[in-house]
Amino acid sequence: PELLLPAGNVENFRAAIDGGANAIYLGLRKFNARGKATNFTYSQFISLLDEAEENNVKVYVTLNIVVKNNEVSELLDTLWFLSKTKVSAVIIQDWGVYYLIKKYFPKLVIHASTQMGNHNSAGADYSKSLGFERVILARELTEKEIDDISKKTSIELEIFTHGALCYSFSGICLFSSYLGGAGANRGICAQPCRRSFNDTPKKKSKYIFSLKDNQLIDSLPEITNMGVASVKVEGRMKSAEYVYNVAQAYRKALNNKRNITEAKKDLQLDFGREKTAYFFGGNVSKAITVNPNTGIYIGLVIKRGEDSVTIESNRELNQGNRIRFFSNKTEEQINLKIKDFSSRGNTLYNISCDKEGIVKGDKVFLIGLQSSKYSNKVKSAESIPPQEMPKFNKQKILKKFSSINAKSKTLFVRIDSIKWMRKIWFDSFDNLILNLTTTELDEFNPQLPFVKKNINAIYIELPKFIPENKVEFYKKTCVKLFKGGVRNFIISHLSQMEFIPKGASISTNENVYVFNDAAAKLLKEQGVKHFSYPQENDFGNMFSIKNRTGIVPIYFYPNLFYSRMPVKIDNAEDSFSDDMNKSYKRTIREGVTIVTPEFPVSIIQQKDKIEKLGYKNFLIDFSSISPSKNVFNKVIKHFNSGEAIPNTNTFNFKRELK
Repeated sequence: PELLLPAGNVENFRAAIDGGANAIYLGLRKFNARGKATNFTYSQFISLLDEAEENNVKVYVTLNIVVKNNEVSELLDTLWFLSKTKVSAVIIQDWGVYYLIKKYFPKLVIHASTQMGNHNSAGADYSKSLGFERVILARELTEKEIDDISKKTSIELEIFTHGALCYSFSGICLFSSYLGGAGANRGICAQPCRRSFNDTPKKKSKYIFSLKDNQLIDSLPEITNMGVASVKVEGRMKSAEYVYNVAQAYRKALNNKRNITEAKKDLQLDFGREKTAYFFGGNVSKAITVNPNTGIYIGLVIKRGEDSVTIESNRELNQGNRIRFFSNKTEEQINLKIKDFSSRGNTLYNISCDKEGIVKGDKVFLIGLQSSKYSNKVKSAESIPPQEMPKFNKQKILKKFSSINAKSKTLFVRIDSIKWMRKIWFDSFDNLILNLTTTELDEFNPQLPFVKKNINAIYIELPKFIPENKVEFYKKTCVKLFKGGVRNFIISHLSQMEFIPKGASISTNENVYVFNDAAAKLLKEQGVKHFSYPQENDFGNMFSIKNRTGIVPIYFYPNLFYSRMPVKIDNAEDSFSDDMNKSYKRTIREGVTIVTPEFPVSIIQQKDKIEKLGYKNFLIDFSSISPSKNVFNKVIKHFNSGEAIPNTNTFNFKRELK
């Protein structure tokens, strides 16, 4: 398979080539999921494309974030520029980006980012039918699942084999966005899974969700035999030293499986976390780490001077080494390159340091042995393609997205258990969304008098994660329900359109992101009846969107984490809190760990304002709530009156999603 390496800057780009990469993925200054990396200017990018061509290395550009509507104009400039280059492919997440590329820049090759949530053969096949060349599979898949997907589909498959792991399924995590508007889907994740939480009365902090780093070098022979097209290393925020060391280790192992043992020794100096083979390895019981920090732990700060720090370490340190100080109290991390130092014996090092925030007792980690040996200079590009799309061409495209308002007011209600059916009053809303477990779905009888009476207003919703061994179940169940009279289905992934019998209506939920008019246009052209706006949306973006026919989530408990990885919570209530004393709850549903906040999100008090903008389709979501007639009546009452519900928050709607 192709060896695919990350590059967050020029030095890393050259380190990847030197280490033996067949391909490199990188981001420009906008629209990529590593917004905190240095990334590349247009001029640097053009120059490095030439270097890559000279070394027979492919270059993939990451355009893998969701794009706000007021950013579409700038996005068109980026796509125009890329379409005039020799870029090998672009990696995307947003369906609006897909629509614009296929419609106006069809020569660009596209890969489906792991954030598009492809985790089964249906997703892979559907991506191929839409013209994707490659699918980057979810990190949470087992060896058997990847093998089965590979046997059932002909599209190229790419998997992550080394580097950091996210606790939540990529593309579905809302925790960072919820905490402060720093959206993971916008490329600026604040890494809440690396934070400590409390789940006992003693308030002892623990890293409940922090995963070890992925390492699948032992499984390269099996991965090769599966026919996987590309093995990918995570790390656009890492050093050139990391990129080179990991690249040469995997290159060595791919060239000859007899080199795997030696290559594993080389990886001990990747300065990452402890390692796990995660779901691919078949055992995730030890995948959580007690230490969320990257680097090799080497000792403690024993004294802090005015312009120096003394550490005790059994590891030999040298000039040029890079170290990181970690505060146990604040969890703040401070990096330092060792320049001037003196040592006493073999364990005490007095290091010149004028940085504030380092105190006695802080942990010290070695994060690098030497500075980059690679130049960050690039040749001036002889010619750079136009960086802006001609205004006439751009305006012609943007005018295609005309204003359209919802015709009439419609209220959708979602429930996640059949037990809710006895608690709700059907006359108080228009449509009912049933998000049921496999057991409830299998037992659901559309011919029951109450159901049959309201069958035209009932929507069956499919889950966000369908493992490979459940694909056939959902296909057969959709057919069975259709034969029983169900005519409305809501999907969580566009590939699930293939599950729905012809003649049924298909709508999409908030997991199929519609952050811009281009995404809305695609869904309408795909025959989608209703679409939903994302839960992490903000009013600024809602004001910008011209297509206002979608469903606005107006009351809900957001899934902050949605993960296949089990975790231990040490209390009967399955609750925990963060260092700001905000509380959260964990539930386990169909083998998936779901984390929700203590209080729901509600913008019911903004309903009249939203309606005046032309939005008239609303969703009240009772998922993650124990069935209760009182809760139902209270929320419906507030919806009708437009009065605020106590003990709720507005998520990103009032503040900006960054």
